[in-house]
Amino acid sequence: MDQPQPELAASALPLASLTVLELAGAGPVPFAATMLADLGARVIRIDRPGPAVAHFPADPTLDVLARGRESVVLDLKRAEDRATALALVERADAFVEGLRPGVAERLGLGPADCHARNPRLVYGRISGWGRTGPLAGRPSHDINVIAVAGVLAAIVGRDARPAIPLSLIGDFSAGGLCLALGVLAGLFEARATGTGRVVDTSMLDAVATVAAPLWGYRSEGEFDDVRPRTNVADGGAPFWNVYRCADGRDLAVGAVEGAFRERLAELLGTRAILGAGGRETWPADRAELDALFATRTLAEWSALFEGEDVCVSPVLTLGESAEHAQASTRDRFVESGGVTQPRPAWTLDGALLPVPAPGPPRGAHTEAIRRELADPAP
Repeated sequence: MDQPQPELAASALPLASLTVLELAGAGPVPFAATMLADLGARVIRIDRPGPAVAHFPADPTLDVLARGRESVVLDLKRAEDRATALALVERADAFVEGLRPGVAERLGLGPADCHARNPRLVYGRISGWGRTGPLAGRPSHDINVIAVAGVLAAIVGRDARPAIPLSLIGDFSAGGLCLALGVLAGLFEARATGTGRVVDTSMLDAVATVAAPLWGYRSEGEFDDVRPRTNVADGGAPFWNVYRCADGRDLAVGAVEGAFRERLAELLGTRAILGAGGRETWPADRAELDALFATRTLAEWSALFEGEDVCVSPVLTLGESAEHAQASTRDRFVESGGVTQPRPAWTLDGALLPVPAPGPPRGAHTEAIRRELADPAP
């Protein structure tokens, strides 16, 4: 039995000395801010007056991407509130925003405005399309960006149409993480030089970076970007695929390496899993495996593969993933604010990171922050 892992105190987290301002928005900015908060940064979110963004949970404690925040409501069109925002900038280490190009400048919170008040500030910003080019001023969401980036075309379901991979690629795994990493790089430099930078990226550029390996395979002729579902990683290969079981549940097979495929072929009693004939035989190989996997339930197949080095896994729901032994024995999920959610993704010296407090009501810290700013001691 694995021993319970210790949990660090919030004050011991590596970013505990940093203050980050977040201009409230959707997608990559709150995700980047959450990554920084999970690592201990004090994150103050500047919310706008009026109703919250509609697609967030109405109850802020249910919004996992709002955890670890303080919230101040400011109307940046009012001179008094804009002055409060700039006073916060003076005491911050980083500022992150995801407005369309030019909007932050019109609000008086562009890089020049902020650096005039705090030269060491790291100003992190992200847009959908970038700050130049014909799409620069256009609105965008995850699905639009991954479509133009050439990624959506490669994620094709069995009905031959692109499959929607949630909003996890453009917003989060590409855009949000690239923004957070860029801000951390800027902070590293600012600590050494005393001078901050403008760290700018776009969801489009970030998705292109995440897709970088595909360009190498494409140049080698190993990735056909015109005919989806003919490549190894996009569901063309029999040994990298998802198969439906007798009970309607699914198995994910990722047996790329030869040794894994050979052992899987022994267990299945068929050489079709090897895909040895290449692209020409893969459709027939997949059809044979479709029929084979449909003869047993997910539990029966899982029992057969238990303990085997074959890279085969059950396709779980979110709820099942939190209850899976691999997560539960490592204490990877906790309940906070009535929401089951993942812990921060890292351990430090073997210790777990605590889950930050649930998201606050909008404006919950407005008066306290105004009093803090009134104190002359930074």
